[in-house]
Amino acid sequence: MPSLSKLVFWKKKHSGQPGSDTHAKLAIKVFHESAAPPDLQIDIVFIHGLTGSSYNTWCDPESGVHWPRDLLKTDIPEARIICWGYDADVTSFWGHASKNRLSEHAQNLLGDLARLREDTNSVIPPRNALALYHAAAC
Repeated sequence: MPSLSKLVFWKKKHSGQPGSDTHAKLAIKVFHESAAPPDLQIDIVFIHGLTGSSYNTWCDPESGVHWPRDLLKTDIPEARIICWGYDADVTSFWGHASKNRLSEHAQNLLGDLARLREDTNSVIPPRNALALYHAAAC
């Protein structure tokens, strides 16, 4: 078993880097914006599971391919590709664990998506949304 000092060093070394569990974890991130006419556009929102991350959950660790960002935009060019992160740490060795209920996460997601649509003038015409959830912990 590794010593506590090695674990602390690893945590400091790997936190905050792109692709790390803390990178853009608590935000809505648009990876692709559609150029299709507004009435044909759709938002596809990727939501990670418990203890997951908005980036790493959808990224192949060997190749570094983030499939929503790198692959899906060519298959569905009329889609705005979005990843949404929330505090999914239900247990934590290092500090706090999230105390939010599922309904609070849902309200935050809807609020973030509504703000994104307002900020990008994509409220009218109404745009469909498809949410993809990753249920397994990563």
